[in-house]
Amino acid sequence: MLLERKQMHWLLNYAERNQARVILSGDARQHHAVERGDALRVLEEHGAVRQAGLSTIYRQQAHEVRAAVQDLADGKTVAGFDKFELAGAIHEVEDKEERLARITELYLEGSAQKKSSLIVAPTHAEARTIAAGVRAAMKKNGLLAKEDHVFSRLEGIDLTESQRPDPIGF
Repeated sequence: MLLERKQMHWLLNYAERNQARVILSGDARQHHAVERGDALRVLEEHGAVRQAGLSTIYRQQAHEVRAAVQDLADGKTVAGFDKFELAGAIHEVEDKEERLARITELYLEGSAQKKSSLIVAPTHAEARTIAAGVRAAMKKNGLLAKEDHVFSRLEGIDLTESQRPDPIGF
C-alpha cells in the first residue's frame, strides 16, 4: 500500500506512540504504477529506510530455473533468458490464434490436474482476449455455465487512487 504524505506522517506517529515498527515491503526493481510514483525507491536511495533483503531464492525448485531467476535478479538478462530457453521454459508461438489456443490448452490441462495457473500478458487488451478464449473453452468443456451473469457495482469517485483501497479512510 502506498500512502500519501499526511497518511505516512500519521502512520509513523502512531507507530512511534505505540512502540511499533512500520515495515514497507516491495522491490524497487519491479514494475510500479506511474500514478503512484516511485516512493519506495526514493526512500531506499536517500537512506530514509533501513533495508533487508532476501539472498536465497526458494520459490523455484528446479535447479535450472532457479539459476535463470538468479541471473535475472543479478541483472544478467541475456544469461537468464538463455538458461530459461535451455530448460525448455520458453515457447514462442508467432501466430496469434495458435498462441491463444496453446495458452488455453495449457490452462485447461493444469486445471484438470488441480494446478493453479497465472497467465500474464503484456497489455490489458491481450489479457482480455486470452481471458475470453479461456472462458469460452471452459464453457465448451462444461467447466463454466453457458450463461454469464452481469453484476453492477458502485464505485466512489471522490477518492484518490491511494485512498480507494482503504475502507476506513484517513
